[in-house]
Amino acid sequence: MGRHRLTQTALAQASGLRPATISALYHDRTDAIAKGTLSRLLAGLHHLTGVPYQVGDILQHRQ
Repeated sequence: MGRHRLTQTALAQASGLRPATISALYHDRTDAIAKGTLSRLLAGLHHLTGVPYQVGDILQHRQ
């Protein structure tokens, strides 16, 4: 989001996700992400940036 100067509100609107969902994802306060949520998030990012993001572009695995 920082690279493209996107706000959480703009991403919520573009993806159709609740602002609280975007906030929880952004602040790493989730243990799991539903496939539908992930799909909508990627579609919203693509809509706002024109970049076709993949799952690996937005998720990090931490142990």
